[in-house]
Amino acid sequence: MRREIKAEKPTPVKSPKSPRAIENEMGDFLSFMVEQMAQRFRNQALEALNVSTVEKFADIKLEVSRERRVIDRYEDKTVIFYEEREFTDSGGVTWSRDERVERQERQPVYRTERFDTEIMASGINPSDVILNFEDAQTGNFAAVFLSLAKKVKRKLLKQFDDDRIEAEMRRQLGRLDKKSRDVFYSRIAAKVGIDVKDLIAREGLKSTTNALMLETAQWVKALRDESLEKFTNNTLFAMTQGESLDTIVGQFSEVVSERKNHARFLARNQVQNYNSVTTKIRAQNLGITKAIWLTAGDERVRPSHEVRDGKEFDLAEGLYSSTDGQYLLPGIDYNCRCTYELIIPAEE
Repeated sequence: MRREIKAEKPTPVKSPKSPRAIENEMGDFLSFMVEQMAQRFRNQALEALNVSTVEKFADIKLEVSRERRVIDRYEDKTVIFYEEREFTDSGGVTWSRDERVERQERQPVYRTERFDTEIMASGINPSDVILNFEDAQTGNFAAVFLSLAKKVKRKLLKQFDDDRIEAEMRRQLGRLDKKSRDVFYSRIAAKVGIDVKDLIAREGLKSTTNALMLETAQWVKALRDESLEKFTNNTLFAMTQGESLDTIVGQFSEVVSERKNHARFLARNQVQNYNSVTTKIRAQNLGITKAIWLTAGDERVRPSHEVRDGKEFDLAEGLYSSTDGQYLLPGIDYNCRCTYELIIPAEE
């Protein structure tokens, strides 16, 4: 729909700001997703490894041809494991989570013996001794860990499946769309006297908003999949470097923190992007073609955006700057907090 707006003279109308509350809510959901995935991965992949298995990984880094571990005795030890139980979240979605359980088990206690003489006398390859070493978790160390990781990945992909992510993005961006739309049309109506309800009823942006929601859902799915890959690959790399279990868990926590920060960055970026694009299309549908770039006006504004401040530009192409060599629309660039004023054309 395209409807020409008439006014006595050109007048600016501020575009709706990206709602901080919705940015925070989406950030909370994405951060929750990462935290839940990390918790289950830690419980069912990292902590499911026997200590002896992790120590065996560390042995690979050392001069293993000079020693071996043998069972010295058995002791009663507290073993921690996790039982899967169903849980229903605030959105009515039922999924499973792990509950911590402790029990006493008889566990082997190892000692280390040197075996240089035995090896030399028998002609056995020292590497064969290590590769054939057996404990409760046998086989190639990478295969042991990857088997556990794949099992928990299947559960997580079921807990945070594509349908759940798409539904959550539609819910949150739907709230954003309604708020941004209402603010936009009320400001336009206040300037030129157009009926708000009529404009909302005839705007015809359903296909555009659906596309933007699906695009955001794709970014969230990528966050999910990339986080799982980082959990696996970074942990496996630390193991191959012979790191201790404490070090491996510490490095894993650092990866989780980085992914949660990325989740909140993604939420801000997608909400701002959605808000800016839908506002631009609504303005164009009303015959508005020009706007003025406005920065947040603080020390955090990047130089390439600061040089655009106060300059007029075409909504169709954005504002060019030789600083970065790009045509940009406010709110589209990563972590951009800039907004714009729409210029309502004068009556001819």
